[in-house]
Amino acid sequence: MNKWLVFGKLLEDTDLENQFFQLPEDGEEFVTTLQINDLFLLDLEETELNLKYESKSFLAKHLYRVQKLSSKFYEFRLIHHNDTSSTEFPYYIRINNFGLRKTGWVTHNPIKVWMNVLGKLSIKDETNEFKNVIKTIHEANPFPSSAYKK
Repeated sequence: MNKWLVFGKLLEDTDLENQFFQLPEDGEEFVTTLQINDLFLLDLEETELNLKYESKSFLAKHLYRVQKLSSKFYEFRLIHHNDTSSTEFPYYIRINNFGLRKTGWVTHNPIKVWMNVLGKLSIKDETNEFKNVIKTIHEANPFPSSAYKK
């Protein structure tokens, strides 16, 4: 199968109106995907988290949804806070870069999660999903990658 057909099929199966695509220039590292209303745990000290051992009240204090996306910043809103006009921390977080500064991605240590209909959270492993899509595209590519270099 031609790689353009695979990519076209991927686009057909995707809701493009509610997504923002921004790939790294070198294409080497996948961070995450962001869509409006995606859920993230932010500002946790731990890098490894076992959700079944954390209290619901603790998780609720760190559970944010993606409110706005642009090419320059990402806005998150505390999920249980209904005032959408407030831009005060901790109800609102704006991430402007991928660094360690106050508004940096790494500073807030985002962990993407998924919530089922009963309200149970689970960590979403997008890195493996992304690697599988890339692998499928490369397997479908009949030309060596060097053919695309200028």
